Amino acid sequence: EGFIDGEEIYWIDEKTVNSYNGTYTTCDDSPPHYYFYSPKMKVYLGDMVIARPIFLYIQDIPVLGAPFWFVPISSKRKSGLLPFRIGNSATFGKFIRGLAYYFVISDYADITLQLDAMEKKGIMPQLEGVWDYSPFSKGKVFASYIRDTESEKVRYNIEARSASELFLFGSSFNCDIKYVSDNSYRQDYAET
Repeated sequence: EGFIDGEEIYWIDEKTVNSYNGTYTTCDDSPPHYYFYSPKMKVYLGDMVIARPIFLYIQDIPVLGAPFWFVPISSKRKSGLLPFRIGNSATFGKFIRGLAYYFVISDYADITLQLDAMEKKGIMPQLEGVWDYSPFSKGKVFASYIRDTESEKVRYNIEARSASELFLFGSSFNCDIKYVSDNSYRQDYAET
């Protein structure tokens, strides 16, 4: 559920609305605490909002902008870009963290591909897969890799967890694997 406001709003069909110089928000306060503003917005009701360009306002202050964006407004899981963070820190320098694409494989499995770019450390691609085919198999896999420009080391992390409630002769099967290039890997790239 959301609210559309605009100088010009056109109903294209039952599930499509075009808005010009308008805003979209899910905040029901008046005025809203936050909203997205765009000169051109196409709203697919129950699915997504496509805007170009788009600006996020919090308390009427613009805090983030992008040349275009897809804002999911569906209650169902669906593939798409995830929110990311931009900043600057003493440890990482200027960074973009969590630039990710979430891909729904089925009702029971998905994959997230993520990229972190850090001025002082380098570029870190990451992959996370999750599945739930209970009671036969349930688990996740996570992998990340970086050629750290500051320490000049290749560092990586691979983790996998799988569980099955139905295994041989009525038993269950649980497996955890963690393989890390060095003991300080997690601490060095953790968010503070």
